[in-house]
Amino acid sequence: VITNLVTVGGLSGNYVVSGVLNVNAGVAGSLQLLSGAVLNWSGGTISSGLDVTNGAVVNWSGGTLSGSSLVRAGGILNWSNGDLGGPLTVGVNGVANISGSYKTLFNVLTNYGVVTWTGGGLRCAYNGSSWLGSIYNQAGALWDCQCDAALDYYYNSGERFYNAGEFRKTSGSGTTTVNLAFNNSGVVNALQGTINFN
Repeated sequence: VITNLVTVGGLSGNYVVSGVLNVNAGVAGSLQLLSGAVLNWSGGTISSGLDVTNGAVVNWSGGTLSGSSLVRAGGILNWSNGDLGGPLTVGVNGVANISGSYKTLFNVLTNYGVVTWTGGGLRCAYNGSSWLGSIYNQAGALWDCQCDAALDYYYNSGERFYNAGEFRKTSGSGTTTVNLAFNNSGVVNALQGTINFN
């Protein structure tokens, strides 16, 4: 169990975190963050995923998240930079806040909770084998666009946004652009500005 640690080198192994962990060179393994834990992650690869439990916070500002990751009810993922290499699930009552610079999803992001997108373009990369980037906004989930940015594709060969929940724009007087295929069985609301589907 890691209580408090600042590391300038990478970690190797699977860890349970109960305090504050600052990482800038990745983890060759997985991290489980307990209630009250904070991960400040700025670089390198986390190879075997994250488990963000109730009351835990991840501040992700660089690096690649590989392996399967889950943001559980009450967990918070603040994603300002870095790329998604493995599947990420935001559970019911889990929260992901996406901001900052342009990011690429090389794997699936599935949302059952709340994703608040406040800045930085998002690009899904799908090639049918190693890159499986698409977004699933499930029934009862909310994808809240609070920016004038774009959802893009890398290859345009299978990247999709599947919306069974609510996809809405609540901030930004300009345009949120969706350049990848948008399969909708849910609700789309433009409460402010414009949503443009190309």
